[in-house]
Amino acid sequence: MKPGFVKRAVRIVGLLGFVAVCLIRNPSVDDLENISQLVREPSGVQTRNDAQLLSGWLDQVENSWEVGKNHDHVKSAFESVISQARVSTVRIFQGDRQIAMGTIVDRDGIILTKASEVEGKSLICQFHDGSKRRAKVMEADRNTDLALLRVRASNLVPVKWDASGELSLGSILATPGHGTKPLAIGVLSLNTHQVESDGVLGIMMARTERGPRVTEVVDGSAAEKAGVEIGDQIVAMNSRPVDSLDMVISSVSQMLPGEVVRLKVLRDDQEKELVATLGRRSDLDVDNGDFQSYLGGRLSFRRSGFGSVLQHDTFLLPEYCGGPIVDLQGNVVGVNIARAERIASYALPATVVKAWIDQAMQKVQTSVVASK
Repeated sequence: MKPGFVKRAVRIVGLLGFVAVCLIRNPSVDDLENISQLVREPSGVQTRNDAQLLSGWLDQVENSWEVGKNHDHVKSAFESVISQARVSTVRIFQGDRQIAMGTIVDRDGIILTKASEVEGKSLICQFHDGSKRRAKVMEADRNTDLALLRVRASNLVPVKWDASGELSLGSILATPGHGTKPLAIGVLSLNTHQVESDGVLGIMMARTERGPRVTEVVDGSAAEKAGVEIGDQIVAMNSRPVDSLDMVISSVSQMLPGEVVRLKVLRDDQEKELVATLGRRSDLDVDNGDFQSYLGGRLSFRRSGFGSVLQHDTFLLPEYCGGPIVDLQGNVVGVNIARAERIASYALPATVVKAWIDQAMQKVQTSVVASK
């Protein structure tokens, strides 16, 4: 018998049982918890095979790995799981277009969302009962990509956080919307980890006595678009003198795609000021880039540079980010923050979110007191 055959057979039987339960009746939380044990893996892996199995047995749908666990029959099984969290979930619009989700964190009109999707925009928040309110950004944070909004409302239902940190690989997670069924279902595929920034300038450099010198400029890169040339000596970045190659590397590595770098270079003994807008590392992979990732649809523009994320395989549209995500008991374990790849989405853990909210609220209150 081939190694792993028994384990795979058990997982297939478990998944078939899960599908059968979903098709016959709405399973209880105990049913869902029991079946989740059969799809858990002992190491950090994506759960694409589970989804393919579900997809095949439900509909025989081709070329759609996520259909199985997002089939209406499967989603129906999670109605009770999301029943409380969906009341605390908000849809955020700019005009007629939804741009993000939001999470109610205070009964008097404070809503959490994804900062990079809402900053500088005229916002409308729609609540679970269909009512709408204008909103404005109170506070935003670059590191977490979180923002607090304020609306004129009272008696809202704030979300109840579960910051126990007891999630394990293979835990089933649901993303609530305003409907009785979740927007999507997914499985925790990697333990909490850091996601480094993928901002890139697109140059190769060499160390010289006078500082870093450009030896190569990648075609189509941020550097090329800014006018950087081979032989340029980088003497300053964002008004800070540059004295080493490591300083350039360190500075760029902390920046995000879309952020602006102001360079001062020495060319033919003359100083030139150049402005570059950072691209992504994947932009430099001419053959593949983000092709594989984009096959499943749009990705979030801000999808890197997070200190701590829960990675799951939920199929999320970028406009679904900013809202809560719950476990099988309906506990809100985090906030969806980015669709990063075709089969990878990120959520900020509840511990991270709660800590930032406390700091942001304290900062807002201090500002209000100071202005009186």
